[in-house]
Amino acid sequence: MAFGLAVAGLSLEAPSAPAAPAPAPWPSPSSPLTVDKVWPGVTADPKLLTTVFEESSIVRGGPEAKMSAADVANILPDTNTDIEALNAALLADPEAKKVASEVAAPGILGPFSAEASAQDIAVKASAITNLLKAAGSRVGKVKNAAAVKRLTEQTEQLGRIGEYAGHVKNSLATAGELTTGNVETIARAAVGVALGFVPVVGDLYTVADSIASGNVHDGICAVVSLTATAIGLVFPPAAAVIGAALAVYQLGRLLWGFFQAEATPRDWVQDPPATPGELLQSGADIKYEARPFAGKSADVVFARNTNLTTQTLLLDSRWGEHNSDNRPVVTYTLPKTEVYRSLLPFRESSVYLATLNVWQNGNIYTATCRRTQTHGHATFICSDLDGSPTIGKGRPAVVTVTYLHDQNIVNGPDGKAICGPPPCVFPGFDVFSSTLTVLAEGKRSVKLNLPFSVGIG
Repeated sequence: MAFGLAVAGLSLEAPSAPAAPAPAPWPSPSSPLTVDKVWPGVTADPKLLTTVFEESSIVRGGPEAKMSAADVANILPDTNTDIEALNAALLADPEAKKVASEVAAPGILGPFSAEASAQDIAVKASAITNLLKAAGSRVGKVKNAAAVKRLTEQTEQLGRIGEYAGHVKNSLATAGELTTGNVETIARAAVGVALGFVPVVGDLYTVADSIASGNVHDGICAVVSLTATAIGLVFPPAAAVIGAALAVYQLGRLLWGFFQAEATPRDWVQDPPATPGELLQSGADIKYEARPFAGKSADVVFARNTNLTTQTLLLDSRWGEHNSDNRPVVTYTLPKTEVYRSLLPFRESSVYLATLNVWQNGNIYTATCRRTQTHGHATFICSDLDGSPTIGKGRPAVVTVTYLHDQNIVNGPDGKAICGPPPCVFPGFDVFSSTLTVLAEGKRSVKLNLPFSVGIG
């Protein structure tokens, strides 16, 4: 059959020296994640966040990797439907108003301090749990009703959600209400509690897989909708049972953004969400991360004061907008012979080595990269991959290439000569590019020329 590749660009990332353990495809944060570090990820463009989340799911190989593109796209709409059903059930419960007023009372949920006892937390968690349990039993026939009901029947998990909501309340030391005007303030408090104090449900995707009997989408919707509803209960408007549905929807959207951003443990300020670039669309889909830099777009950025730089290449995205059921089914294998080569706009003496990894379904395959030079420029040829991962519909992979280089590469003669005074971007041309070699249907060798732009600064 004819073999077509969609090259959405190039960018690769990989670990350091061959003897060292392979790092994740993204730079790990230099210190524990904080609200400020993760918030740009929480509020990132949904398409960009989905791309980064897909990469983390491929690397991790967790239950979330089982979701289809439709599953991921429908998480927010279906979560909103669940929230609406829970809201209606709470408003229809004659006992809910009394219990809710006790849950939200400053006397129980007073300012967080050393004196806030475990008993106080237990009281609020118990009250929230009882409200959610009652609401979950009356959610009706919404799409994810079974998962919502199953979660409300799991006392331990539901209790954790109740305890979490109580701590969010205490962290703000207020009896204020959840509105569309202050939803980000309350969401930031919720993220802070989850990062530094009380995780919501442990590993979201494992819990989601469990409560929905393998339907991870439904499980995620249940967890996010019940968590947003729980927080809405502790911040209700005056004389109301729960925050306005629209405000709870917005809170649910931000919580889902947090769960995706947290799945990729990166500093979202120093390492912002990538911008996927697509070039061609046919049988396969290959796209790279290109970050906004110096007013332009760069496929890889060599930054100051570091000696490691990484690029990432996503092969056959399952969640991207171009991956649909009517797309031709094409499979290709990465060969054990030469799989990748790159020509960098730096002198050979400035870049010491490179390491290439392929990440697929929790597995890591490593190639050996040999340094040479082309007209004085550093060139790396990567081969001897210790496996033969096959990529195709439903079998995505992430390729990462990491370069170890002179820490002063930006400030030295290389950096200044490439594109002018840093920060700047050197555009991708055929002369400075890379080649990815694949075996079409596991047989015919196809070389893809992938130019890349380089950010300096």
